[in-house]
Parts: sequence; C-alpha cells; structure tokens
Amino acid sequence: MDTKSKNTKPVLAFLAFFLGINLLLLGLVALGSAVRGIGWQQMADAFQSDYQDTLQFRQTMEGWFQRICDGDLVEGDRLTDNNLLYYIQRTGEAPVTNEPSLVTGTLPEGYNFLLTFDGYSVTIQKDGQTVDVYGDGTYRDDSQWFLPGYQNYPVPSRWYGLTFTLAAAKDPAPYILEEDFSATPTANTPT
Repeated sequence: MDTKSKNTKPVLAFLAFFLGINLLLLGLVALGSAVRGIGWQQMADAFQSDYQDTLQFRQTMEGWFQRICDGDLVEGDRLTDNNLLYYIQRTGEAPVTNEPSLVTGTLPEGYNFLLTFDGYSVTIQKDGQTVDVYGDGTYRDDSQWFLPGYQNYPVPSRWYGLTFTLAAAKDPAPYILEEDFSATPTANTPT
C-alpha cells in the first residue's frame, strides 16, 4: 500500500501544476480580451479617484468645446450638463452664461476645474494649478488633450473672436431626467 500512494503523489502534483498553469494562461487570455475590448485608458480610468483625471471627462470637455466653437448649441440645448458652468462671448454678441462670475475667471464654491479659450489657445487650471495642455506643442495620439492650439492643430480662423470659460464641479451631481411630474396625477394625489 505504501508504494502505491508514493506513485500517485507525483502524478497528482503534475496534474495540479498542469491545471494551475492552464488556468493562469486562460485568465491572461481573458484579461487580454477585456483590455482589448475596453482599452488600456478606460481600464486605467477605473482606478482614478478623481473623475477629472479620466479619458471620459476629457472627451466630455472636448465635446462641449467643439460644440461651442462650431455654434452647434441650440437654445434648448445650451450646455445642459448640470456640473458645468459657462461664460461664452462672441465678438459683437451678448454673452451667454449660467455663471456671470466666470468672466473674471473666478471659480464658484464647489468647482475646481477651469478651461479658458482666448480665441487662439486653451488654458486649463485644476485645483488652482495650471495644467500642461500642449506639452511640447505637437499633438500626438498619446496627448492628453485634443484641443486646438497645437502646432499641428491650429485654431480655425472662424473661431477668432470667440472666447469662453468652462468650469467643472469638483464632485459632480448625479444626472437625473428633468420632467414635470406635477402634470400627471397619481392615485395618492389629493384632488
């Protein structure tokens, strides 16, 4: 009996080792597929404690930037992001704003991110510190911001005369749909 158990121990050890290696490789393949599916940046963003350091935040700000510059905002669509304050001024037009103090670059309570476009380039301040938007001045695929003002991404001349400031909330409020619930009576509503 003693010799029989000694012969099976190496076989069981080899099988455990073999299965362990296969499970490890399978896990690595699954991780690789997940990373390829969502991307390295999105995966890194999952570990960010500050939402303003994420790719999604930068893309949101870049999207608003583009829409403001192209004049794609319609009256009912004027920067509907509740976590964003703005002051937009185009030469010869009245300013459009939801926070007049932004004209001076002053951040209201609860806001820590300030993007300013002077018609030619962008300046960003976060927590009172200036953010390096342009690096060495040349836009590359791995640049943090995709905003005009780089040597190889100049500001289109149609944007000259446009200046604006955007401020983002330090701790964003959750998004909820704005609906008028008062128009729909319920069974519990007194009449």
